[in-house]
Amino acid sequence: SDAARLAARDRLRDLLTEHNLAEAGELVVRATENVQRALVRESAKYDLTVVGARRQHLFARIFGDIAERVARESEKSVMIIRGKR
Repeated sequence: SDAARLAARDRLRDLLTEHNLAEAGELVVRATENVQRALVRESAKYDLTVVGARRQHLFARIFGDIAERVARESEKSVMIIRGKR
């Protein structure tokens, strides 16, 4: 819904501001059922896409996480930032 997308955008903007990254680049929020496909499509529009990743589930360990699949499928550069484990 539009309300959910706007709320997500506001949370992301607050997080970026908290880490002094509000002016680092363009903030894009999309609603989609297939995150991987949407990220690959969006990444084609930019020279570099930065994707946060966290490996926690057995499924991700077997099949790879979304960020890694986006990096493999994107035509452009993708930087994967992993959080602390």
